[in-house]
Amino acid sequence: MKAFFFAPESPRITALIRILLGATLLYDALAHWRYAVELYSTAGPPMPIFIRRLEQDDQERIDSVESEKASPPRVEPTIPVPVPTPTVAVLAHTLFVFALLSMTLGWHTRASLAASIVLTLWLAPLDLAGTFAKHSVIALHLQVLLLFSCSGAVWSLDALFAEARDRCRLASVCPRRLMQLLICCIYVGAAITKIKTPAFVNGDLVMFSLIDDHWGGSRLGIWLSTIPHLTLVLSLGIVLYELLFPFLIWVERWRLPLLALAFVVHAAMGLLLNLGTFSCIFFAALLSFLKMRDLQRLAEITSRRCPQSLVAQTSRLPPEAETSPPESRQFLSVALHVVCALTFVAAGYGLQWYSDWYGVFGRRLPTELAEIAASDVDEMLAQRPLAYEDYIHHIALGSRTSGNQIFGSPTTFHIGERAFVLVRLVRPHPRFEWEGLLIAPDGREAARFARQVEPDAIYILNGFELTRELPPGPYRLILQAEGFVVSERKFELRE
Repeated sequence: MKAFFFAPESPRITALIRILLGATLLYDALAHWRYAVELYSTAGPPMPIFIRRLEQDDQERIDSVESEKASPPRVEPTIPVPVPTPTVAVLAHTLFVFALLSMTLGWHTRASLAASIVLTLWLAPLDLAGTFAKHSVIALHLQVLLLFSCSGAVWSLDALFAEARDRCRLASVCPRRLMQLLICCIYVGAAITKIKTPAFVNGDLVMFSLIDDHWGGSRLGIWLSTIPHLTLVLSLGIVLYELLFPFLIWVERWRLPLLALAFVVHAAMGLLLNLGTFSCIFFAALLSFLKMRDLQRLAEITSRRCPQSLVAQTSRLPPEAETSPPESRQFLSVALHVVCALTFVAAGYGLQWYSDWYGVFGRRLPTELAEIAASDVDEMLAQRPLAYEDYIHHIALGSRTSGNQIFGSPTTFHIGERAFVLVRLVRPHPRFEWEGLLIAPDGREAARFARQVEPDAIYILNGFELTRELPPGPYRLILQAEGFVVSERKFELRE
């Protein structure tokens, strides 16, 4: 156990994690910097995550019941996180961007990590809708673990200033081990959550995520959702992967194949779903499962000549290189870092003040909204019922059924089989009468079913017995809701 957690190793792996994680968070912070006033300040609509609902007294309950529209619930933050003014929000977020830039470059790495952690804990919970998410919590854990590592000892400005460009001190493996355990715990927890969610196990959640405009909506995802049973296979495959990874990753012969599979899985998730920086953050975390010999093999592949062993380069520095730089040089480095931070923050605030996109710095008046015509307001507020076909997600035909899946050819049936019709509904939907008419080749009605669909129904399963009294030939299946035709399917009945 002592060797597992505290064995010495080269800090190059944690340096790779620092660079990739820092670049990912820097990109996300720059994307939000333009909207810092709106997201984090009192001039915008900040939405703290840690809140609790205040209890109403009896008189307020009576007033709410008597009023036409109940008042929104009153809440208060459970953690007294101060909401900054526009000026403070811009200064804090600009400093946050500089801290992430310094973290990526490895310039005063520990101080930059500490500053980014503190600013994340302050600003991120103020924007539940956009900034604070599960992947931001994972990134915060990785930053805390990097704070206790020597990730700035190599491939960084700190190493350059310390004249240790080609070598670095050995560091404890403990932070990297904790990152590995963090990933394994995330996978186990995610698998348990998915197993307990019926909508995920049967493939519905994956299907709706692929076609939803918020979570997916790409052409590739929509096409994949139309392939029969694919979303079910993907759902079961993801659960199986998340259950096996935490255990097989420690087996050396399975480590690299599983690691490659993990990168493929998260790359596919990033391609098909709108997950923000989740995939890149997980890429950085998965780097913790690499070893120095993996980097050495990569160097041998990318270089024709045999390079000096990277493992040999991790030996301790000679005594003359291990001595710290003079106090004056340390002071100059700290002073330069502080001056650059102040200059960067001042330039960022100056740009926000000059642009004054929200009119909070007095440079311009807030944009006045044009009055909307009364007819347009009535049109927007009109409560019109949807067409019944809008409540139907998909219709599947087949000769066999299992749960929410239909098997068999949807276009060819044989006498003696049963033609199943499975309909997946979109909730919420009203109560309606659902009918199915089977039209024979000669145009007469061969069979019919009808049922009342309740508002809580998700699936509708019906079927027709294809008896020998039915003549072979082309048949039509007409599906109706409250007498309105919503779909028509054709199939061939054979002997």
